[in-house]
Amino acid sequence: MLAEAHRSVCRSGIFPVSPARKPHNAVRPPAAEADLSIKRTPGPMNTESTGEGNLLKKCSAVILRGLTVVLSAAAVSCSHSRIVENPLCGQAGNLRVLRIGVADTATLVDVAVIGYPDSLFAIGGDKPCETPYLTGHPSGRRYRYLGSDDLQIGHRYTHDTTGCMRFAMRFEPLDPAEREIDLTASAESSLNAGGITLVQPDSLCKVPVCRVEGVLSDRPATRALLLCRWLDYDDNVRGIVQKSRVIPVENGCFGCEIPADGDLYILIPWNEYVMSGWYQCQFFAEKGKVRIEWGAEAPTAVEGGRLNAEKASLAAPMRVVEETYGPRIDAFYDQPDEAYMSARVCGIIAQARSETDPDKRDSLIGEFHALSEEELYRPEFHALLSEYRTEMKKAADATLHRAESDVRLGYLPWVISRICSYDRQDDRDGIMRLAGIYAGRFAGNPLGERLGEYLRAASVEVGGRYMDFEAPDRAGAMHRFSDMIEGSCIVLLDMWASWCGPCRRAAMRNKPIYEKYRDRGFVVVSVAREFGSTDALDAAVARDGYEWPVLVELDDRISLWRTYNAGDSGGLLVLIDPATREILARNPSTEQIEQTVSRYCGEE
Repeated sequence: MLAEAHRSVCRSGIFPVSPARKPHNAVRPPAAEADLSIKRTPGPMNTESTGEGNLLKKCSAVILRGLTVVLSAAAVSCSHSRIVENPLCGQAGNLRVLRIGVADTATLVDVAVIGYPDSLFAIGGDKPCETPYLTGHPSGRRYRYLGSDDLQIGHRYTHDTTGCMRFAMRFEPLDPAEREIDLTASAESSLNAGGITLVQPDSLCKVPVCRVEGVLSDRPATRALLLCRWLDYDDNVRGIVQKSRVIPVENGCFGCEIPADGDLYILIPWNEYVMSGWYQCQFFAEKGKVRIEWGAEAPTAVEGGRLNAEKASLAAPMRVVEETYGPRIDAFYDQPDEAYMSARVCGIIAQARSETDPDKRDSLIGEFHALSEEELYRPEFHALLSEYRTEMKKAADATLHRAESDVRLGYLPWVISRICSYDRQDDRDGIMRLAGIYAGRFAGNPLGERLGEYLRAASVEVGGRYMDFEAPDRAGAMHRFSDMIEGSCIVLLDMWASWCGPCRRAAMRNKPIYEKYRDRGFVVVSVAREFGSTDALDAAVARDGYEWPVLVELDDRISLWRTYNAGDSGGLLVLIDPATREILARNPSTEQIEQTVSRYCGEE
């Protein structure tokens, strides 16, 4: 289910990839305007394999050779030297410390600077006060920069498509008593790192260790991986950079140590993350080694530990179907000029690409979404997709039955993926029943608790009741949604974002309805999903001239998008009857909104 689909159409920025098979996609960066957002479904990866694999046998040796090179580069020839591999950092932005070589003659700091392709950065400057330095703790002493073989201080570098550049920086030797260091590399705060540990943290000293080792194949552009807990990733996919460790990839191999706490972790290739679409690898951190093999697209094997074995075993039937049909489906997707799509769709795409009027473009997108699958594709491709989905449903039904009859903790990621995409599944009742079983059985587990949240969010649908919440306005004052709509006849909850163009255009189309019925009981409450600050929101409100209340969901602090099962999209419209708390519609059209509002509020 994870091979790339609709490649050329998706690259156009007009239409989403096929729901049949696609990589994990996040929304566009806040600076870009997303015409369509694809709902994020944290599904399990095809990570099953029965053999360790020849490539993995080389991994440890390659990584150890890389560590040896670090000390050699530092010209360390004394008896007191050590290496701190992938140290933990208390504060880090675009500059990440990958490795520290500590010796009597020098301190070598191996760093990676991550960023978006074509973005510029510079380490240090022309003035002496702009030279990088280290600050030791607890001494507070400053350690001078001695030079680098590959870094030019003050030079403006440009990121290539990998989004990752590495440098080895030499500093004065550290006092042996230092336990942490700060690296000040630039006047720009994102290129500095603080709280870099020089000793093994208590989290690794007091609990068993999970050693993660992996091999990448056919991935020359992947120079770094983001590693974080799945719960942090699920909380805020945009904020995972700050919560992630950056794991370097050297000669196609990577490795790190994390606490064997049994949590679910996730790895994401940085070069794919910056392009807003990626394949991910999920694994449980269990005692001992976790070995990962990762091909050009999805991971092919995750081994090590009982939970990972359970997770892989449950996904096996669906993986077999994927491996059987995947190459045949991809052969269609690889055809030029969207040849697998019907002539009607090709015409819509051509019009949308050339259309400059945003409203007309939105209309074409709406026309695209209104087409049935039979109308979307050429007959032979539609037949193949239908066959694929039939076999995949058989495998999914068998997997669901197995998960229900033999409840195991390692099955939780698959169950979560099902409840997150239940609206696209045929057996909705079975999925809801299964989620209820696992949410109850693992109520004390963080993953079980998150499943419970998704289960509650799944009830926020047409015919269900709205979920109340509190959120601040742009001035910071808190408001409860139920208080704001008390006494009204009908309510439109407008969940949007300053960076979501279609959301803002939909709001502008709904303004005449609000002006017509606001004095007869029609209430609109909008909540903007913003990241970092509200500056862009303030500019959007000033430009668009909203007359209804505007609340803020900043950095997903109240998890409103998850509460309303809105995924990672920018927007969602929810039409509500406040008297019964019933949800009347999700994402209704402007015409549907006006018809419903006129029925509730009455015509003049």
